[in-house]
Amino acid sequence: MQGAFIQSLTYRPPAILGRQLLPFSPWHGVVLEGAGSPYIIGGVPDFDDVITAVWVCSHSFTHGWAGTLDLKAAKKWGKANRKQRAQFPAAVTALNDHIIASFVGPEYWSAEGGSIKAPYWWHMATFGMSTLHLPYADAWDCSIARLMCHFACKSETEGNKDLMSADDIKGKAILEADAAKEKAAKGKK
Repeated sequence: MQGAFIQSLTYRPPAILGRQLLPFSPWHGVVLEGAGSPYIIGGVPDFDDVITAVWVCSHSFTHGWAGTLDLKAAKKWGKANRKQRAQFPAAVTALNDHIIASFVGPEYWSAEGGSIKAPYWWHMATFGMSTLHLPYADAWDCSIARLMCHFACKSETEGNKDLMSADDIKGKAILEADAAKEKAAKGKK
């Protein structure tokens, strides 16, 4: 079994700067993308970006826009954390690790896929509602990793043969390591 299937059920988000994060969900993606967060659109985060992302990722869909984007409360919390700037590098690392862990999904043989027009976050929440029959709020709060694993299972039952097995992944890693050794040996000649 691919580790992604286990990790999607066992991963527990960290607490960062005193706030307990929730599993990264479509809701977090929508809010952070709307806020222009470098964690979603790319770029190097600064202190305010970390504060915003931690604040957002500690709220659920049920908090709504008003709760998640309670700027007065967020600014108050952010100001309190400015005194802890020494923790900034650790917070950046922890937040990066959280987001990476939240997007660990099953591996496929073919990385090819069609382009989508609607936002990824909406696709994931819609999949949660339409296929997993999650209530609206639960679909928006469902872990991205879990949604990706359920999507992989649904795709496979519908005939997609691109999902890799754990043995496939190990074999691929061995082949890649052998190829790298061979390339290094040729470079030395």
